Amino acid sequence: MQKHALVLASTIAALSLAAESHAEDEEPEEDVWGSTFGGLALSVKPVKSESALGQSVVLRLTIRNCGDDSRTLIDTRPYSDYRFLLFDAVGAPVAKSESARKREAAPKDIPRSGVVIPLAPGEEACLTFTLGNLFKIEKEGAYFLMIMRRLDSWDEGFVVSNLARIKIAK
Repeated sequence: MQKHALVLASTIAALSLAAESHAEDEEPEEDVWGSTFGGLALSVKPVKSESALGQSVVLRLTIRNCGDDSRTLIDTRPYSDYRFLLFDAVGAPVAKSESARKREAAPKDIPRSGVVIPLAPGEEACLTFTLGNLFKIEKEGAYFLMIMRRLDSWDEGFVVSNLARIKIAK
């Protein structure tokens, strides 16, 4: 698990450099991928280039099987199988909302969805998420999002997405 913590720490430490390297209006046309781990890679980007303050941000998450073997992912609870990290333009973490903190602290014996995602080598699957009320976004500006997805369990490790720029306007 220390290896995974080191990967995450170095990714977060690089956040300030990444934030500085994004041009103000630069939007990548092609998918940008995070590091491959466990044969998987993640790419996240907002569906719209800009969202209004108070409006939910819709995200497209693509999972790619970069390995030589087929993989089957099972999404049991989408907002538990994934971790969302949001940072403001200077790299400070954005606080999670009260409802997000309650959801994370809820018992894990609630019913599971059991969505099965089969991935052959080289295959991709696209999922849609909304930031909804996960974070307290209280002002306009640039934000940066990373998503982590557990492998079979969080103890086995996780794959980290690219750093996606989210623009919030009035």
